[in-house]
Amino acid sequence: MNKEINDLVGTDYIFHILQSDNISEVRIFVLGPEGTNISQAAHKWAMHCGISKKVNIILCDTPEQEVEAAVQVREEGVIPIFALCAVYYNLCKVFFRNLDSYIFLHHYYMQLDNMQLASKKYTKHTLKDNASVAAHYSPSILLEATDYVIKDTSSNSAAARLCAEGEVDACITTETACKLYDLNTIKEFGSPNMLFTFGTTKFGIDEISKTLEKMKMER
Repeated sequence: MNKEINDLVGTDYIFHILQSDNISEVRIFVLGPEGTNISQAAHKWAMHCGISKKVNIILCDTPEQEVEAAVQVREEGVIPIFALCAVYYNLCKVFFRNLDSYIFLHHYYMQLDNMQLASKKYTKHTLKDNASVAAHYSPSILLEATDYVIKDTSSNSAAARLCAEGEVDACITTETACKLYDLNTIKEFGSPNMLFTFGTTKFGIDEISKTLEKMKMER
Protein backbone atom coordinates (compact mmCIF):
# COMPACT_ATOMS: atom_id res chain seq x y z
CA MET A 1 0.00 0.00 0.00
CA ASN A 2 1.36 3.43 -0.88
CA LYS A 3 1.96 5.92 1.91
CA GLU A 4 -0.79 8.27 0.73
CA ILE A 5 -3.48 5.59 1.04
CA ASN A 6 -1.98 4.39 4.31
CA ASP A 7 -2.32 7.92 5.73
CA LEU A 8 -6.00 7.99 4.72
CA VAL A 9 -6.90 4.69 6.37
CA GLY A 10 -9.15 5.25 9.37
CA THR A 11 -9.96 8.82 8.35
CA ASP A 12 -13.25 10.16 7.04
CA TYR A 13 -11.62 10.92 3.67
CA ILE A 14 -12.16 7.23 2.90
CA PHE A 15 -15.87 8.13 2.74
CA HIS A 16 -15.13 10.73 0.07
CA ILE A 17 -13.33 8.14 -2.04
CA LEU A 18 -16.09 5.54 -1.65
CA GLN A 19 -18.67 8.17 -2.67
CA SER A 20 -16.85 8.75 -5.97
CA ASP A 21 -18.72 7.98 -9.19
CA ASN A 22 -15.68 5.93 -10.18
CA ILE A 23 -16.83 3.33 -7.64
CA SER A 24 -20.05 1.67 -8.77
CA GLU A 25 -20.60 -0.66 -5.81
CA VAL A 26 -19.39 -1.23 -2.27
CA ARG A 27 -20.01 -4.90 -1.52
CA ILE A 28 -20.06 -5.53 2.24
CA PHE A 29 -19.80 -9.08 3.55
CA VAL A 30 -21.27 -9.52 7.04
CA LEU A 31 -22.07 -12.26 9.51
CA GLY A 32 -25.62 -13.54 9.08
CA PRO A 33 -28.38 -14.45 9.22
CA GLU A 34 -30.28 -11.14 9.24
CA GLY A 35 -30.46 -9.49 12.64
CA THR A 36 -26.84 -9.81 13.79
CA ASN A 37 -25.12 -6.84 15.38
CA ILE A 38 -22.60 -6.82 12.52
CA SER A 39 -25.29 -6.60 9.84
CA GLN A 40 -26.87 -3.69 11.69
CA ALA A 41 -23.50 -1.97 12.11
CA ALA A 42 -22.81 -2.37 8.38
CA HIS A 43 -26.06 -0.63 7.46
CA LYS A 44 -25.32 2.22 9.88
CA TRP A 45 -21.71 2.55 8.70
CA ALA A 46 -22.90 2.77 5.09
CA MET A 47 -25.31 5.55 6.06
CA HIS A 48 -22.52 7.31 7.98
CA CYS A 49 -20.31 7.07 4.87
CA GLY A 50 -23.08 8.40 2.62
CA ILE A 51 -22.89 5.36 0.33
CA SER A 52 -26.11 3.47 1.16
CA LYS A 53 -27.38 3.65 -2.42
CA LYS A 54 -24.36 1.81 -3.81
CA VAL A 55 -23.97 -0.73 -0.99
CA ASN A 56 -24.78 -4.41 -1.44
CA ILE A 57 -24.75 -6.36 1.83
CA ILE A 58 -24.03 -10.09 1.60
CA LEU A 59 -24.77 -12.40 4.54
CA CYS A 60 -22.14 -15.05 5.38
CA ASP A 61 -22.03 -17.96 7.83
CA THR A 62 -18.76 -16.98 9.56
CA PRO A 63 -16.35 -14.03 9.69
CA GLU A 64 -13.76 -16.21 7.96
CA GLN A 65 -16.16 -16.78 5.07
CA GLU A 66 -16.66 -13.02 4.83
CA VAL A 67 -12.96 -12.54 4.07
CA GLU A 68 -12.86 -15.52 1.70
CA ALA A 69 -15.82 -14.14 -0.26
CA ALA A 70 -14.33 -10.64 -0.36
CA VAL A 71 -11.06 -11.98 -1.80
CA GLN A 72 -13.02 -13.44 -4.74
CA VAL A 73 -14.25 -9.99 -5.82
CA ARG A 74 -12.21 -8.78 -8.82
CA GLU A 75 -14.66 -6.50 -10.63
CA GLU A 76 -13.45 -3.07 -11.66
CA GLY A 77 -15.20 -0.32 -9.71
CA VAL A 78 -16.38 -2.70 -6.97
CA ILE A 79 -14.87 -2.38 -3.49
CA PRO A 80 -15.13 -5.53 -1.35
CA ILE A 81 -15.54 -4.84 2.36
CA PHE A 82 -15.76 -7.31 5.23
CA ALA A 83 -17.21 -6.27 8.59
CA LEU A 84 -15.84 -7.74 11.82
CA CYS A 85 -16.47 -7.33 15.54
CA ALA A 86 -13.52 -6.21 17.68
CA VAL A 87 -14.22 -8.89 20.30
CA TYR A 88 -14.52 -11.78 17.85
CA TYR A 89 -12.56 -14.52 19.58
CA ASN A 90 -10.72 -15.58 16.40
CA LEU A 91 -9.91 -12.09 15.15
CA CYS A 92 -6.16 -12.59 15.61
CA LYS A 93 -6.30 -15.66 13.35
CA VAL A 94 -8.28 -13.78 10.71
CA PHE A 95 -5.65 -11.04 10.78
CA PHE A 96 -2.54 -13.21 10.51
CA ARG A 97 -4.05 -15.52 7.88
CA ASN A 98 -4.83 -12.55 5.65
CA LEU A 99 -1.77 -10.33 5.83
CA ASP A 100 -2.23 -9.24 2.22
CA SER A 101 -5.62 -7.74 3.13
CA TYR A 102 -6.20 -4.53 5.07
CA ILE A 103 -8.32 -5.74 8.00
CA PHE A 104 -8.71 -2.31 9.61
CA LEU A 105 -9.58 0.08 6.79
CA HIS A 106 -12.12 1.90 8.95
CA HIS A 107 -14.15 1.41 12.11
CA TYR A 108 -17.50 2.28 13.62
CA TYR A 109 -18.79 2.40 17.19
CA MET A 110 -22.33 1.19 17.82
CA GLN A 111 -24.32 0.23 20.87
CA LEU A 112 -25.07 -3.47 20.66
CA ASP A 113 -28.64 -4.39 19.86
CA ASN A 114 -30.09 -5.23 23.29
CA MET A 115 -28.55 -8.61 24.14
CA GLN A 116 -30.92 -11.02 25.83
CA LEU A 117 -31.74 -14.52 26.93
CA ALA A 118 -34.85 -15.53 25.00
CA SER A 119 -37.04 -18.56 24.40
CA LYS A 120 -39.89 -19.70 22.18
CA LYS A 121 -41.88 -21.55 24.83
CA TYR A 122 -40.32 -20.88 28.23
CA THR A 123 -40.36 -17.92 30.63
CA LYS A 124 -37.98 -16.98 33.42
CA HIS A 125 -40.23 -18.96 35.76
CA THR A 126 -40.34 -22.15 33.66
CA LEU A 127 -36.85 -22.33 32.10
CA LYS A 128 -35.03 -25.18 33.85
CA ASP A 129 -31.62 -24.76 35.47
CA ASN A 130 -30.11 -27.29 33.05
CA ALA A 131 -31.86 -25.96 29.94
CA SER A 132 -30.10 -26.08 26.57
CA VAL A 133 -29.14 -22.60 25.35
CA ALA A 134 -27.79 -21.70 21.91
CA ALA A 135 -25.14 -18.97 22.00
CA HIS A 136 -22.30 -17.59 19.94
CA TYR A 137 -18.97 -18.21 21.67
CA SER A 138 -18.24 -14.54 22.44
CA PRO A 139 -21.42 -13.66 24.43
CA SER A 140 -21.77 -17.16 25.90
CA ILE A 141 -19.69 -15.90 28.84
CA LEU A 142 -22.86 -14.11 29.98
CA LEU A 143 -24.07 -17.52 31.15
CA GLU A 144 -20.90 -18.70 32.90
CA ALA A 145 -22.52 -18.51 36.34
CA THR A 146 -25.41 -20.78 35.29
CA ASP A 147 -25.85 -24.53 34.79
CA TYR A 148 -27.28 -24.13 31.29
CA VAL A 149 -25.99 -26.50 28.62
CA ILE A 150 -24.47 -24.28 25.93
CA LYS A 151 -24.82 -25.15 22.24
CA ASP A 152 -22.29 -23.19 20.16
CA THR A 153 -23.61 -21.28 17.15
CA SER A 154 -22.06 -19.07 14.47
CA SER A 155 -23.94 -15.88 15.44
CA ASN A 156 -26.57 -14.37 17.72
CA SER A 157 -29.16 -14.61 14.95
CA ALA A 158 -28.28 -18.23 14.22
CA ALA A 159 -28.88 -18.91 17.92
CA ALA A 160 -32.34 -17.34 17.67
CA ARG A 161 -33.15 -19.42 14.61
CA LEU A 162 -32.17 -22.66 16.38
CA CYS A 163 -34.36 -21.69 19.31
CA ALA A 164 -37.32 -20.90 17.05
CA GLU A 165 -36.90 -24.28 15.36
CA GLY A 166 -37.06 -26.04 18.74
CA GLU A 167 -33.48 -27.31 18.64
CA VAL A 168 -32.76 -25.70 22.04
CA ASP A 169 -34.77 -24.38 24.97
CA ALA A 170 -33.43 -20.83 24.82
CA CYS A 171 -30.76 -18.62 23.26
CA ILE A 172 -28.55 -15.58 23.70
CA THR A 173 -29.52 -13.21 20.91
CA THR A 174 -30.30 -9.63 19.90
CA GLU A 175 -33.59 -7.80 20.31
CA THR A 176 -33.95 -7.62 16.53
CA ALA A 177 -33.48 -11.38 16.10
CA CYS A 178 -35.79 -12.00 19.06
CA LYS A 179 -38.58 -10.14 17.25
CA LEU A 180 -37.67 -11.66 13.89
CA TYR A 181 -38.10 -15.19 15.24
CA ASP A 182 -41.00 -14.35 17.59
CA LEU A 183 -39.17 -15.24 20.81
CA ASN A 184 -39.96 -14.21 24.38
CA THR A 185 -37.43 -12.22 26.38
CA ILE A 186 -36.39 -13.90 29.62
CA LYS A 187 -33.54 -11.62 30.68
CA GLU A 188 -31.95 -8.50 29.21
CA PHE A 189 -28.18 -7.94 29.35
CA GLY A 190 -28.17 -4.42 27.91
CA SER A 191 -26.53 -2.60 25.01
CA PRO A 192 -22.84 -1.88 25.67
CA ASN A 193 -20.87 0.15 23.14
CA MET A 194 -18.98 -2.01 20.62
CA LEU A 195 -16.30 -1.40 18.00
CA PHE A 196 -16.84 -2.83 14.52
CA THR A 197 -14.09 -2.86 11.91
CA PHE A 198 -14.40 -2.62 8.13
CA GLY A 199 -11.60 -4.09 6.07
CA THR A 200 -10.83 -4.70 2.43
CA THR A 201 -8.61 -6.87 0.26
CA LYS A 202 -5.49 -6.04 -1.74
CA PHE A 203 -7.72 -5.69 -4.79
CA GLY A 204 -9.94 -3.29 -2.85
CA ILE A 205 -6.95 -1.16 -1.86
CA ASP A 206 -5.76 -1.11 -5.48
CA GLU A 207 -9.21 0.07 -6.61
CA ILE A 208 -9.24 2.76 -3.91
CA SER A 209 -5.77 3.91 -5.06
CA LYS A 210 -6.89 4.10 -8.70
CA THR A 211 -10.00 6.02 -7.69
CA LEU A 212 -7.93 8.51 -5.70
CA GLU A 213 -5.70 9.13 -8.73
CA LYS A 214 -8.75 9.69 -10.97
CA MET A 215 -10.18 12.13 -8.43
CA LYS A 216 -6.93 14.12 -8.52
CA MET A 217 -7.08 14.33 -12.31
CA GLU A 218 -10.70 15.51 -12.18
CA ARG A 219 -9.92 18.47 -9.92
